[in-house]
This record gives sequence, structure tokens and C-alpha cells, in this order.
Amino acid sequence: MSALALYFYILTAFAPPGVALELSRAIMNYQHHLYDLFKRNTFRSVLVYHFTFHGKRARLDVYDPAGWEPQEIGFFNLLETNEQAALDQFTNEYKPAPKCQATGAKFTGGAPCNKNNDGECNHKNCRYPHVCSY
Repeated sequence: MSALALYFYILTAFAPPGVALELSRAIMNYQHHLYDLFKRNTFRSVLVYHFTFHGKRARLDVYDPAGWEPQEIGFFNLLETNEQAALDQFTNEYKPAPKCQATGAKFTGGAPCNKNNDGECNHKNCRYPHVCSY
């Protein structure tokens, strides 16, 4: 369980009974909102965005479900677009299988050749072992 998920779990466990269910729903929507932001923006900027938003929530009322709704968030200016979003593993969920072939060779130490694992190593005398690390 991530630290954020644990925090939200504790927050909803200690929420007043009248708002616990609605708070759980609002927090789940907020987590999905963070995930969507992460797909398009840098991790660092999403982290700053979340901490800024959470600071606002802590000053007001963390148990107010309406405050966790993404429509209430006005800190989009803190986000930095991720230029390599197309290469990010979270934006391309259906990546092709790795191009490396498992040779059955045992890994004997040293870092494996990453270019080999991506099917791009063309060096005859590569100093890294050509072993599939996936």
C-alpha cells in the first residue's frame, strides 16, 4: 500500500460517520484525478500540485467531501507538461513485449545491456552481458 493510499485509508477511518462514505468516494475521485495528471505531467510537478492542494485541505477541513473534488482544485499552474509522455509506461499501457530473447544463460554479474533488452545493441564486442533482464 502506498503512503498516500494509507493516509487516505486512515483519513476515512476516522471521518465522522455522516460523511465517511461520501468522503471515500471523493478521495477515490481525487486519486484518479492525480493519476490522470501524472499521465500528462512530470511526477515532480504533480507532487508539488498535490502538496499544495493538501495544504489547502488541511487548513480548511480534510473531512469535507466537496473539498476533495477535482473541480475545486485551482493549482493547474503548478503542473509541468511531460515532454516524453509518449514514452512513459503509464501513458502507453499496451506496450509491445520486450524484444530481448531469453537465452537461458545465467546472469553472472554486472549490469545487463539495456540496448540489447530493447533490441537496439549492434556492438560486436559489447562489454555488458546480453541477458534478458525482463
